[in-house]
Amino acid sequence: HTSNILDYMENKNNLNSSTTSTGQDSANPASTDSGKSHYGLKGDTIGTKDAFLVYYKKMTINKQFLFDATVVPHASVLLFSNSELVFTHKTSRVCVSGWIEMHITELHCILFRRLQREIEDLLRVKVEDSSVDISTRQRNLTYIVSMLVN
Repeated sequence: HTSNILDYMENKNNLNSSTTSTGQDSANPASTDSGKSHYGLKGDTIGTKDAFLVYYKKMTINKQFLFDATVVPHASVLLFSNSELVFTHKTSRVCVSGWIEMHITELHCILFRRLQREIEDLLRVKVEDSSVDISTRQRNLTYIVSMLVN
């Protein structure tokens, strides 16, 4: 649902009392990333320090609080979305799940699609036959994914 994802803007220092695209929001102190700086996120080709703030619920008490909020890098959204990435050549943008859009090169979009398929294939192989040794493929894939999302 669109109201549960905010574009986590580059100029924010942490989740405590930050201005988002919807106004002044504060993370509930019990949230996973409350008080943590997002600058630990590695910049990527999609945009340095860009991420989404995903939350379960927004509630106004004396100010707006986001409950169960966490920061999700763009690369994670591209890799682990359960939908096809739709690239538009004219604008150099990718659309995820029909409504999340971000700027990306065509080459990176192709690489993310291939990584999605590889993750899917690896899981399918292991589910079909749990005795199959996938350790080499798994190590390589884990390394690539960790380089992208960390």
